[in-house]
Amino acid sequence: MKYLMNPLFLIVALLSVWSSQAMASLSEADVRGVIDVRNELAERRHELIQLVPELQARVDREIEAMKARERAFEEAMMSGDDAVQSDAIKGRVNELVQRIQGAQAKSFEERYEEQWSVLKNSEAGSEFVEDIVERHGFSDLDDYFAADLRVLKVTTVISTEQMQAASGPAITPEMRDSPYFTEEQVAETQAWMDAQQEAFDKQFADVTDAEKRAVAPFMNELVTFSEDDDEYSDY
Repeated sequence: MKYLMNPLFLIVALLSVWSSQAMASLSEADVRGVIDVRNELAERRHELIQLVPELQARVDREIEAMKARERAFEEAMMSGDDAVQSDAIKGRVNELVQRIQGAQAKSFEERYEEQWSVLKNSEAGSEFVEDIVERHGFSDLDDYFAADLRVLKVTTVISTEQMQAASGPAITPEMRDSPYFTEEQVAETQAWMDAQQEAFDKQFADVTDAEKRAVAPFMNELVTFSEDDDEYSDY
């Protein structure tokens, strides 16, 4: 998705997982407060970057690595060489599998907690963010980030459910009847998809229906939040 390449989204994602502290089920007021904090952080991101330059440097490195991989893949696909194209496709699939396996080895919280050490260790950055969250009704950083972490998890579940409902089954009747796929290949693909769904369900089993009802009215704001900045509209 486009917003995953947005530097602003990545910065806020780093902020969003400061705390894995458990909290009560989300309310609509909690979600509204999270959005208000995110909006102010977006408006004042240049101030935060000045206080914590390494935060932007890390994001820049991640963006450049993504873009480099995309350029290499596009060059291979435009080469006209079947062997080069085949190797590029196999490499892309292997990369995806490795990323999925790596993600499954850690919890949602752990995957993000690896990225917030720079900000957490910055006293100036901590104080800057704490002033913002307290202005929007949160008692402290832990209170805000616990809420924001829940919002992230619930948003992920809702987005995934919406995508699955819109796209239908991963293994279509056309694929099952296609002469290009053997029964074994179809079965292997179905087994892989089932395993991914099982892993996803396990990771997000703590998301409640009440939380989904609280977040649902704000989905447009939450999903499109990071696309609002035209500076990054080409990513």
